[in-house]
Amino acid sequence: MVNFGNKLVALEHKPWSDYYLDYARLKDILESIPDEEQV
Repeated sequence: MVNFGNKLVALEHKPWSDYYLDYARLKDILESIPDEEQV
């Protein structure tokens, strides 16, 4: 359990979380575009 907790803390303090948020935003934008424009 200690290792798992350390991993959670590391994720909160590393830029990985920021990259994930950017990916989530990008995914939302792509999903909002009609399929015709994705080609």
